[in-house]
Amino acid sequence: MVVLLNSLYKGGIGKTSNSVILTHILADKGYKILFIDCDPQGNGTRFLTTKSTTDVEFQKKNIFEAVKHDELKDNILKLKENIDYVPGNENINLFERMMDRKKIPSDKRYLYFNMLLQPLSQEEMYDFIILDVSPTKSLLNSSIMAGVTHHIVTSQSEVFSVEMIQSYLNDIKEFRAIQQIPSEVLGISLGMRDWTKLSKQVHDLVIHHYGDLVFNTVTKRKSKITEYAAAGFPSRNKRGLYNVKDSKALSLHWRLADEILMRLNLPLSKGGEI
Repeated sequence: MVVLLNSLYKGGIGKTSNSVILTHILADKGYKILFIDCDPQGNGTRFLTTKSTTDVEFQKKNIFEAVKHDELKDNILKLKENIDYVPGNENINLFERMMDRKKIPSDKRYLYFNMLLQPLSQEEMYDFIILDVSPTKSLLNSSIMAGVTHHIVTSQSEVFSVEMIQSYLNDIKEFRAIQQIPSEVLGISLGMRDWTKLSKQVHDLVIHHYGDLVFNTVTKRKSKITEYAAAGFPSRNKRGLYNVKDSKALSLHWRLADEILMRLNLPLSKGGEI
């Protein structure tokens, strides 16, 4: 089972959009996915379901309740075939206080999400678990980072975003080397690129510095992608196809999903349609 985190210490760079779109694409390819929204803002839940985390449906089942009771399985909801999810909740901000109440020693708290995910891993319930987090350094995010098997460092093709890449990679390296947490950096995904000269220069600089770690596919700014956050992910027609505009908007995300699967040595389709 692949436990995957798209992240960086920078907001507004498309991490949540990429995670939700990847969830849908992998599901279309036949993989069974669990999406877990660990961001107190709950944007992943809204993008995935078009509902706010304050919706009555999510009051008894959400990530806060999962942590509160040390039980993920009881907080899983079904979205559609091949996609389950754990909704977000703003109270997950109280993670450190909950660790105090559970009397978990400070030097063991970073292992909490590893423990929380363990039953799902042992039962092989899913092919992928994809987590969404806030763009900040915190005990919650450190615990999540230490609980995943694979990282995708997601960055916008602009200076301030790119400057945070090495900081994020250093933290992953620390988890692996000092705290003996096994995980792999699957790659660096550059996205939301526009056609300015500066954007190209930044992109070329990242390629020069990180080489093959950078995915070949670079997603671009698309107004259609922004619409999905409010209107929901598009549905296919009876022939199993997206309409022309949606297909065009998602084409680079499909290519990126293929790259991700190839780096994981997994088939491009597991019974789904490509």
